[in-house]
Amino acid sequence: MTDFGSALGAAFLLVVRPDPDLAEIVHPSLRVSVGTVFLATSIGMPLSQGTLFRFPGRTALA
Repeated sequence: MTDFGSALGAAFLLVVRPDPDLAEIVHPSLRVSVGTVFLATSIGMPLSQGTLFRFPGRTALA
């Protein structure tokens, strides 16, 4: 139980105190994640609008 407690304490301190090494790792990951969500949303939302309207071949897709 002491290992879990010390790991939890270390994780809490990493979140509370800014660590340049941690920021160097986290920032690129966040940039990639936000970029992929933006890309998927910008492609997926317009494509999903096609399900609202009648178009030729709609029954073949369903």
